[in-house]
Amino acid sequence: MISSSVAASAFYFPYCALKYFHLLPYLFQEHVVLNFFSEVEAEAVEEAHLDPAETAVLFCKYQNDFATEGGLIYETVKEVIDATNMLENSRAFLDFARDVGCTVIHCPISLEPGVSGVTDKPFGVVDRIKAADALTFGEWGCEIIPSMVPVEGDLIFPKFGMCAFSSTDLDNELRGRGIKNVIVIGFLTNGSVESTVRSAYERCYDVFVLPECCAACSMEEHVFSINQNFGMFATLANGIAMMKALGA
Repeated sequence: MISSSVAASAFYFPYCALKYFHLLPYLFQEHVVLNFFSEVEAEAVEEAHLDPAETAVLFCKYQNDFATEGGLIYETVKEVIDATNMLENSRAFLDFARDVGCTVIHCPISLEPGVSGVTDKPFGVVDRIKAADALTFGEWGCEIIPSMVPVEGDLIFPKFGMCAFSSTDLDNELRGRGIKNVIVIGFLTNGSVESTVRSAYERCYDVFVLPECCAACSMEEHVFSINQNFGMFATLANGIAMMKALGA
């Protein structure tokens, strides 16, 4: 195990062409430093010794409308994408997860024109997405971005609402593979990520979240979910600590 954070950063460099993980602190509003987790908590994650064969990583909604300039929701989430460096971090963790043998699962959302997939009277975030004609099945905005595109061996579980479990057969797939640990990252921190985290917890998985691999429509929403909600259902970790826990 690598004890030095500097050595660890150098070791993980191949997983990202730029500086590896844009770690703490995050800046929120004006000159306010938020520490999402302490060094002690990070060390606890490293000591978890997770088996990659028993670990799945769920990549939520890495789609053009969210993550590509010109996407219908991109400008809304761009502030947090830039602040957390989440796209580069997510690609780095995707490469790592594949290399060590985790189960990689892509969870895009797709909405048929005029149909929400979960209710005939959508409201809240689903209603706003549909009103913008975003994430429409068969359209460019619904496609997974090139840097996160699935490869042979990855699984794809398209969903029709916020939760990756409620409208899919994901739970049966995970249990059939002997999965015990679930890592959830992506869009939106307080939407699909949080909804999926809660459902995974209710299904008795050990759940982990990497805040620097998530983004919401504002930094305020992103931070609130992480600081106020996730701790009840999941373990927060930074990327390097999680890599160490998975045996790097």
